[in-house]
Amino acid sequence: QTFQKTALISGVIIVLFSLGILAFVFTFLKTTERNLTTQQQLIEKSKRDYKALFNSIADSILIFDWNCNFIDCNEFALNLLGYSREEMKNIKPRDIVHPDYHELMRNNLQRLKDGETTLVESVNLNKNGVMIPVEIRSRSINIGDNNAILAVVRNISDRKKLEQNLKLKDN
Repeated sequence: QTFQKTALISGVIIVLFSLGILAFVFTFLKTTERNLTTQQQLIEKSKRDYKALFNSIADSILIFDWNCNFIDCNEFALNLLGYSREEMKNIKPRDIVHPDYHELMRNNLQRLKDGETTLVESVNLNKNGVMIPVEIRSRSINIGDNNAILAVVRNISDRKKLEQNLKLKDN
């Protein structure tokens, strides 16, 4: 009988110990799950903040890979060029750069490959073929594990009109 009591007490202790471990594991897993949820919420907030900042810039931002495939752009670029985001997926720089500036863009691409940050004036064409004088500042960037081309494109139509008016006044 003493043996049975000892065995029963030992069994109860083992069960309680096991339940304690299970409670600890359960608590640990719940805490980990809460932490992951919090981290996911912070990541989502960071993504929203990035997109808001990206889309609030008053210049066109275009990102292409080194094969000149479209990666991303901001809302300003979509509005200026007149394309939807879906249409932009099929756009290459040569499709939006006036043909008179294709050679300049090829040279610019080589300079970017050589590690330079470039600044050039060009003329872009919107979806309707309207010419837009632009200033393009480009550089190589890393997105994740990939290299890409970041082009910040400023519409300089007003500047060009002002320059033209000043030339007319001087003459």
